Amino acid sequence: MTDWLADTARKTVNEIEGYVLLEGERSEARARAEAFVSQMPWLTRAQSEEVERLYVTDRMDEFPAYLRRIGTRSAELRGEYEARYRRLRRRLVGAFAATAAGGFAAVLLIAGSGGWDVLHG
Repeated sequence: MTDWLADTARKTVNEIEGYVLLEGERSEARARAEAFVSQMPWLTRAQSEEVERLYVTDRMDEFPAYLRRIGTRSAELRGEYEARYRRLRRRLVGAFAATAAGGFAAVLLIAGSGGWDVLHG
């Protein structure tokens, strides 16, 4: 039941985020359409409204493709950063292992040569 509830909550949040994003884009498209039309004072009111409508429609038609491009690029970046993180982690683990092995070898060398007694003697 908990998995179902978490899954449902996640889907609901995604839908709300999508709706808010879409409405924000629609609002931005309307504002840009009004600014665009304001540069053409010779248009009649009906023509201005039609240009605004077409502008918003065109922008909203392009929005899904825009989101797909962002999603694709986000996935690419995630892959690149994950690969970079794995390489860095391997290097750090290797450096730590080499340092620890060197320290352990130094302790063995000191202990094997009788130097341990000199140090603690």
